[in-house]
Amino acid sequence: MFRIVAVFGLLALSGCAPLLGTVAAANVASLMHTDKTLPDHAISNERELNCSILHTARNEAYCQPYPPDPRARLAAMARELYCYRTLGMVNCYTRPDYNASLSRLDYAYGYAPLPQPPLPPAPSGATDPVPGKAILSGMY
Repeated sequence: MFRIVAVFGLLALSGCAPLLGTVAAANVASLMHTDKTLPDHAISNERELNCSILHTARNEAYCQPYPPDPRARLAAMARELYCYRTLGMVNCYTRPDYNASLSRLDYAYGYAPLPQPPLPPAPSGATDPVPGKAILSGMY
């Protein structure tokens, strides 16, 4: 009786064989792009940890806490910088520079835009060198 059930079980599983290649291809694609297989993604989502089969290949724990967000680290570093406008560039230091200009810039590397002075109005009676293009002071 056991052999009959085993044979019918194997025949029933053979219907899933075409899907096996598709699932394997999806796992390989996911592993190449995210370093996780599809079951790794499901387990990571359930446990809220960074679970990957690659961790076990490196003799590490299967699930690990997610690394801290690098943008938060860069923002913290930017708060610790003292940036001053110098001749032709901006210099940043980890401590206040008391010999620098008194205008400390409260930005670092793109976290806040530089304050831009407004453009002066175009001189009256000026003609456009290119029709349809406005004249910007300081550009010519």
